[in-house]
This record gives sequence, C-alpha cells and structure tokens, in this order.
Amino acid sequence: MTKAADASVFERESRSANADAILELAIQVIDEHGEPGLRVQELADEVGVAITSLYRFFDNREGLIAVAQLERFLRKMRHDVDTWRACVENAETQEQFRTGVEEILDTFFAPEWAEWRLRRVNVLGATQSRPHLQAKIAEFQDQVISEMTALFAPFQRRGYLRADLHLPTFTMWMMGQLWNRALIEVGDTRTDDEEWNSMTRNAVLFTMFDKASNTGFETS
Repeated sequence: MTKAADASVFERESRSANADAILELAIQVIDEHGEPGLRVQELADEVGVAITSLYRFFDNREGLIAVAQLERFLRKMRHDVDTWRACVENAETQEQFRTGVEEILDTFFAPEWAEWRLRRVNVLGATQSRPHLQAKIAEFQDQVISEMTALFAPFQRRGYLRADLHLPTFTMWMMGQLWNRALIEVGDTRTDDEEWNSMTRNAVLFTMFDKASNTGFETS
C-alpha cells in the first residue's frame, strides 16, 4: 500500500531548482495523463537527478502527487483573485464596479476556462483519502475568501453592494456557481450553455445588487 503524504511535505517553502523542475513536470504529466501517468523514475531521469533526490524533496510518489495537485489548485485560485482585483479595485462609481463584475462573469463563462474548471474538479476529487491535501486546500480557500472579502468590503461600505450581504458566504457561493459550470462541460448534455450563463449571471448580479442584468429580476 502506498504511504500517504505527510503534512510536512507541503511545508517545504524553499526547494531547490531541481525540486521545482520535478514539480513542474509532475503537474504537466497529471494535466495530460492523470495521476496514473506519473512515473517517478521517468521524472527523475528527465530532470537529470537521482531518484533518491526526488524522494528527499517529496518523500515518495504519493507526496509528489499531493504537492502537484495542491499547486494545480492554488495557481487557478490565485488567477481568479487577480482577475477580480484587476477588474474592480479601481472602480470609482457603482456603475464602474458593476461593469467590472459583469466583465469578470463573462470572462469566467468563456470556453477557454473550461479546462481550468475541470482541473479544479479533478483536484478536489484527488483529496479523497488525502486528508492533508484536503486540509491545505481548505486553508487556502479560507485565505481566498478573506482576500475577496477585503476586496469587496470598501464597495459595500460605499453602498455599491447590498448592505445586508454577508461577504464571506456570498464569495463562496458565487465561486461555487462559477465552478459548477464544469457539470455541463463533461461530455454531451442537453443543456443550453448560453441559457446557463444567463441564469448564473442574473443570479450573481441579483444577489449583489438586488437586481439582475437584462432586467431579468426586479425588486419591488
């Protein structure tokens, strides 16, 4: 039975260039072939290090997979936060803020993001029977929620967002809505993609502003 990765394997903040190269290659292999395609001897040979070096960096194959899966998740989450920040942090009016939100939603619905959504589903599935990986992902998600809350809070104070909106809960809910588009991107479905986009867009905007785009919903 493969030994599970110890929590300490995630805490090694300073890695050598060889360790970074191994990790990058492992991520590439998992992206293209899944976990079964990862062979540690082949990775070590390609990077040009002894297999013992790989084990020193990551404990074992399972440790390398866990770290690679975590990094796959973190990179997309960081990209999401950066996208939000770039689109809304400099908004000076409610209209500018809302326009930035709409731009982000349209970006997230784009077909080229489908691979990232499926990758996130894959990583979350990889946490099964990997409690340390699950804990690290939960820890990072908490950080993201904190960053997003801090980003939204000034706009809520200015009255751009509903005053009663609980920002941490809203942020997690909204992220879930956007990630769940992966459900209609796996195989052929009877779902109308544009209709899904419209429903999700309206739901998010309605929750944020008390009304949705295209006057789909109006408050009394």
